[in-house]
Amino acid sequence: MPTLAICRRADPGRGFTLLELLIVLALFGLLTALTVPRFVALYDSLNAAHQRDEALRQIAGLGYRAFQKGQELAVGDPAVGAAPQQWSLPDGWSIQAKPPIRYYRNGACSGGILEVTSPQGVERLVLVPPLCRPQVSAG
Repeated sequence: MPTLAICRRADPGRGFTLLELLIVLALFGLLTALTVPRFVALYDSLNAAHQRDEALRQIAGLGYRAFQKGQELAVGDPAVGAAPQQWSLPDGWSIQAKPPIRYYRNGACSGGILEVTSPQGVERLVLVPPLCRPQVSAG
């Protein structure tokens, strides 16, 4: 009569070999090396887009700020009051107006062209009176 063994013999076919584990780890490392730089580039592009949208939002709000404060603001005209002090731009950004753009006490503006310089390049924005919402120039 056969007796029951208390301990079963370990089957050598179960589990993974060291070589199989090393191959899987090497594949994970390769996939990580290929994807992480793309995620960093994606983060940088999203950050730049956020900064651009924030700058456009602040430019669009200058008419309301002039109305709210009850005083004229100007971009590019130091005689009236420098509007670039009214907003906060990220490092490396600058805004120039050609010709100077005035925002009157009632919130309307004179219109003109803004050149926004950022690390990504120069973008021309057209401000059409009276509301002067920034529109990207085609040329």
